[in-house]
Amino acid sequence: MATGYSQFEMDMERFFHNNNTLPDSIPNWLINLGINPRDTITSCRNMGSESPDNKTDILVEFANSTPLKISVKLDNADYFGNWYTHQRIEDEFAAGCLNKLFNETTNWANNWATKPQASLFVGVSVCFGKRSGETALDFDKVFSLDDIRVIVQGFDPASTKSANSLYIASRSPTTFTELFNNLKPIDDATLLEIASNFKIAMRPINPVTEGTNRGKQIYTKFVPYKKLASVTEINSLDELMKIGKFCILDIQGNDYKINHNHVIKDLLTNFNIKIPVKTK
Repeated sequence: MATGYSQFEMDMERFFHNNNTLPDSIPNWLINLGINPRDTITSCRNMGSESPDNKTDILVEFANSTPLKISVKLDNADYFGNWYTHQRIEDEFAAGCLNKLFNETTNWANNWATKPQASLFVGVSVCFGKRSGETALDFDKVFSLDDIRVIVQGFDPASTKSANSLYIASRSPTTFTELFNNLKPIDDATLLEIASNFKIAMRPINPVTEGTNRGKQIYTKFVPYKKLASVTEINSLDELMKIGKFCILDIQGNDYKINHNHVIKDLLTNFNIKIPVKTK
């Protein structure tokens, strides 16, 4: 069964298949992109799920125009960039961003661990987008506003993977008028609007309640002060923080591409610390 988001994308793809000629009047910013009024739509492809690197969800190609590369977002969507890896941060952002993110995430984790609402976690993953409360870190602690463009659009504008427009609505369009009302250029005005509540979303994964998300890469890890005398199961964050703290990753050593499961295994193998995990 399709999720709400994937259904949204499929409905938008169907719209372009059913309406295969652009109208006489289109927004000027589309013309400036190189898209011509009355042009024929030759193909439309839903490519958002093909690769995590894709910012283009719907690729629309024309007979005599540059492609329209649409990033589709439900208007209640929180994330523009989900589950970033170490390699992707290195590839897409300025030198030094990865180490800054390690530092800020580690500081955040040790502070979060003191909060009464925090639950057990051994690492923190990150996403980018709308976020509020204490699990939101100010974006400019690590990145520049220009980096929002990379997260929203992609880092290679010439590639079909990088979007050149943003469609934000509660549903796919049923008419070209509705399409043009909700379709926006990825320009400074749009980015400033997005940036008003753009955050680094801290994702401390509770191993007891989460399964697949434990495979996401982390930006800080729990490190014990010493090996325990015998295997001891830790069932709460309070218990965990009495025997160690969160530390900055060493990606020149064994921490490159490390995830929550790696930390859990290491704690048991090398420190006699057993972390309970969700098994189904």
